Amino acid sequence: VSASDSSVTIEAVTGGNVESSWNGFPSVSSSAATIKADPDTIWGEIAGPFVATPGTEKSTTFEVDIFFPNGLCFINDNGGLESRSVTVEIQYRDADAGGAWISVLKSYTDATLDQIGFTERFTLSAQRAEFRLRRFGARDTDTRVKDVVQWYGLRSRLATRTAYPNWTT
Repeated sequence: VSASDSSVTIEAVTGGNVESSWNGFPSVSSSAATIKADPDTIWGEIAGPFVATPGTEKSTTFEVDIFFPNGLCFINDNGGLESRSVTVEIQYRDADAGGAWISVLKSYTDATLDQIGFTERFTLSAQRAEFRLRRFGARDTDTRVKDVVQWYGLRSRLATRTAYPNWTT
Protein backbone atom coordinates (compact mmCIF):
# COMPACT_ATOMS: atom_id res chain seq x y z
CA VAL A 1 0.00 0.00 0.00
CA SER A 2 2.81 2.39 0.90
CA ALA A 3 6.53 2.45 1.58
CA SER A 4 9.13 4.81 2.96
CA ASP A 5 12.81 4.56 3.87
CA SER A 6 11.89 3.14 7.28
CA SER A 7 8.62 1.22 6.87
CA VAL A 8 6.30 -0.61 4.52
CA THR A 9 2.52 -1.09 4.75
CA ILE A 10 0.95 -4.05 2.97
CA GLU A 11 -2.50 -5.64 2.56
CA ALA A 12 -3.44 -9.22 1.83
CA VAL A 13 -5.52 -9.40 -1.36
CA THR A 14 -7.41 -12.44 -2.64
CA GLY A 15 -9.28 -12.31 -5.94
CA GLY A 16 -9.02 -8.53 -6.00
CA ASN A 17 -10.57 -8.14 -2.54
CA VAL A 18 -8.68 -6.94 0.56
CA GLU A 19 -8.65 -9.58 3.30
CA SER A 20 -10.02 -7.63 6.26
CA SER A 21 -9.48 -10.58 8.63
CA TRP A 22 -5.72 -10.75 7.97
CA ASN A 23 -3.80 -9.60 11.03
CA GLY A 24 -0.52 -9.03 9.23
CA PHE A 25 2.97 -10.25 9.96
CA PRO A 26 4.38 -10.32 13.48
CA SER A 27 5.99 -7.02 14.41
CA VAL A 28 9.50 -6.78 12.96
CA SER A 29 11.99 -4.11 13.90
CA SER A 30 15.22 -4.43 11.99
CA SER A 31 17.30 -2.50 9.53
CA ALA A 32 18.12 -5.76 7.72
CA ALA A 33 14.63 -7.21 7.30
CA THR A 34 13.79 -8.62 3.87
CA ILE A 35 10.29 -9.34 2.57
CA LYS A 36 10.08 -11.71 -0.36
CA ALA A 37 6.90 -12.84 -2.08
CA ASP A 38 6.58 -16.51 -2.98
CA PRO A 39 6.30 -16.49 -6.81
CA ASP A 40 3.90 -19.45 -6.65
CA THR A 41 1.33 -17.29 -4.88
CA ILE A 42 1.45 -14.33 -7.27
CA TRP A 43 -1.32 -13.69 -9.78
CA GLY A 44 -0.78 -11.51 -12.81
CA GLU A 45 -2.95 -8.57 -13.73
CA ILE A 46 -6.31 -9.45 -15.21
CA ALA A 47 -6.64 -8.81 -18.95
CA GLY A 48 -10.22 -8.04 -19.89
CA PRO A 49 -13.08 -8.62 -19.59
CA PHE A 50 -14.03 -8.70 -23.26
CA VAL A 51 -17.42 -9.74 -24.62
CA ALA A 52 -16.98 -12.50 -27.19
CA THR A 53 -20.01 -11.84 -29.39
CA PRO A 54 -21.06 -8.78 -31.40
CA GLY A 55 -24.15 -6.79 -30.43
CA THR A 56 -26.88 -8.92 -28.94
CA GLU A 57 -25.87 -12.17 -30.63
CA LYS A 58 -25.38 -15.31 -28.58
CA SER A 59 -23.19 -18.35 -29.08
CA THR A 60 -22.54 -21.73 -27.50
CA THR A 61 -18.91 -22.13 -28.61
CA PHE A 62 -16.04 -19.83 -27.67
CA GLU A 63 -12.29 -20.06 -28.25
CA VAL A 64 -9.42 -18.44 -26.38
CA ASP A 65 -5.88 -18.39 -27.84
CA ILE A 66 -2.86 -18.48 -25.52
CA PHE A 67 0.47 -17.58 -27.15
CA PHE A 68 4.12 -17.92 -26.10
CA PRO A 69 5.98 -15.57 -28.49
CA ASN A 70 9.48 -16.60 -27.33
CA GLY A 71 8.73 -20.27 -26.91
CA LEU A 72 8.35 -22.09 -23.62
CA CYS A 73 11.45 -23.61 -22.07
CA PHE A 74 14.48 -23.34 -19.83
CA ILE A 75 17.91 -23.22 -21.52
CA ASN A 76 20.31 -25.20 -19.34
CA ASP A 77 24.05 -24.55 -18.90
CA ASN A 78 24.87 -26.89 -21.82
CA GLY A 79 22.53 -25.01 -24.18
CA GLY A 80 19.96 -27.79 -24.08
CA LEU A 81 16.27 -27.16 -23.66
CA GLU A 82 14.34 -28.30 -20.62
CA SER A 83 10.60 -28.18 -20.20
CA ARG A 84 8.96 -25.19 -18.56
CA SER A 85 5.35 -24.84 -17.38
CA VAL A 86 3.08 -21.81 -17.16
CA THR A 87 -0.44 -21.75 -15.73
CA VAL A 88 -3.12 -19.26 -16.71
CA GLU A 89 -6.58 -18.70 -15.32
CA ILE A 90 -9.35 -18.20 -17.88
CA GLN A 91 -12.57 -16.78 -16.44
CA TYR A 92 -15.93 -16.38 -18.12
CA ARG A 93 -19.54 -15.48 -17.35
CA ASP A 94 -22.71 -14.44 -19.15
CA ALA A 95 -22.31 -10.72 -19.92
CA ASP A 96 -26.08 -10.14 -19.77
CA ALA A 97 -26.68 -11.98 -16.50
CA GLY A 98 -23.46 -10.95 -14.74
CA GLY A 99 -22.83 -12.93 -11.58
CA ALA A 100 -19.81 -14.88 -10.45
CA TRP A 101 -16.91 -15.63 -12.75
CA ILE A 102 -16.29 -19.29 -13.61
CA SER A 103 -12.57 -20.07 -13.45
CA VAL A 104 -10.63 -22.62 -15.45
CA LEU A 105 -6.91 -23.17 -14.79
CA LYS A 106 -4.86 -24.35 -17.76
CA SER A 107 -1.20 -25.37 -17.59
CA TYR A 108 1.07 -25.41 -20.61
CA THR A 109 4.36 -27.28 -20.71
CA ASP A 110 6.92 -27.47 -23.50
CA ALA A 111 10.62 -27.33 -24.28
CA THR A 112 10.86 -25.17 -27.40
CA LEU A 113 12.33 -21.85 -28.46
CA ASP A 114 9.82 -21.69 -31.33
CA GLN A 115 6.71 -19.59 -30.94
CA ILE A 116 3.89 -21.78 -29.73
CA GLY A 117 0.20 -21.26 -29.19
CA PHE A 118 -2.77 -23.14 -27.80
CA THR A 119 -6.49 -22.77 -28.41
CA GLU A 120 -8.94 -23.56 -25.64
CA ARG A 121 -12.53 -24.23 -26.67
CA PHE A 122 -15.47 -23.67 -24.34
CA THR A 123 -18.91 -25.10 -25.07
CA LEU A 124 -21.50 -23.29 -22.94
CA SER A 125 -25.22 -22.61 -22.92
CA ALA A 126 -26.25 -19.96 -25.49
CA GLN A 127 -25.08 -16.62 -24.13
CA ARG A 128 -23.14 -13.40 -24.68
CA ALA A 129 -20.10 -14.62 -22.79
CA GLU A 130 -17.39 -12.31 -21.56
CA PHE A 131 -13.90 -13.56 -20.83
CA ARG A 132 -10.90 -12.39 -18.84
CA LEU A 133 -7.52 -13.98 -18.28
CA ARG A 134 -4.51 -13.79 -15.97
CA ARG A 135 -1.26 -15.59 -15.38
CA PHE A 136 -0.59 -17.64 -12.26
CA GLY A 137 2.91 -17.07 -10.90
CA ALA A 138 5.39 -14.40 -11.83
CA ARG A 139 7.21 -14.28 -15.15
CA ASP A 140 10.80 -15.42 -14.64
CA THR A 141 13.43 -12.73 -15.15
CA ASP A 142 16.27 -15.19 -15.83
CA THR A 143 17.31 -14.74 -19.48
CA ARG A 144 17.55 -18.54 -19.84
CA VAL A 145 13.84 -18.89 -19.12
CA LYS A 146 11.36 -18.37 -21.94
CA ASP A 147 7.89 -18.12 -20.41
CA VAL A 148 6.25 -14.91 -21.64
CA VAL A 149 2.56 -15.61 -22.17
CA GLN A 150 0.05 -13.50 -24.11
CA TRP A 151 -3.68 -13.68 -24.61
CA TYR A 152 -3.70 -13.70 -28.39
CA GLY A 153 -7.29 -14.20 -29.47
CA LEU A 154 -10.94 -14.55 -28.49
CA ARG A 155 -13.58 -15.92 -30.85
CA SER A 156 -17.18 -16.99 -30.77
CA ARG A 157 -18.58 -19.46 -33.26
CA LEU A 158 -21.76 -17.81 -34.52
CA ALA A 159 -24.67 -19.46 -36.29
CA THR A 160 -24.51 -19.14 -40.07
CA ARG A 161 -26.68 -16.36 -41.41
CA THR A 162 -29.21 -17.33 -44.05
CA ALA A 163 -30.62 -13.84 -44.69
CA TYR A 164 -29.36 -10.26 -44.61
CA PRO A 165 -32.37 -7.95 -44.28
CA ASN A 166 -32.09 -4.58 -46.07
CA TRP A 167 -28.94 -5.64 -47.95
CA THR A 168 -28.51 -6.27 -51.64
CA THR A 169 -25.54 -7.28 -53.74
